[in-house]
Amino acid sequence: MKIEPLKPEGGYPESSIVFKINQLVAVYNNTQQDDGVEVLVSALEKAKQFIENGIELGYITMPDKGSLDTALDTLPCIVKALQNFKANEVSK
Repeated sequence: MKIEPLKPEGGYPESSIVFKINQLVAVYNNTQQDDGVEVLVSALEKAKQFIENGIELGYITMPDKGSLDTALDTLPCIVKALQNFKANEVSK
């Protein structure tokens, strides 16, 4: 849940309580976003492992390569998303 900062008409000096509340709101919102990303990354990692195990153990049969079935794109899409996330984490 994102919290909207207080929006003063004329602005507040840095020493005011409203300014400090807005700083806390920004920290809270950033924390919530990071938690959301971690949950999504965890879900993608679990989905990737589930699909890989299902294919390896024969519970998931993949369509023929070259077919237009979108199932062929699912695992590569998950892998690419995880690679992009990890590359961005390293560059921070």
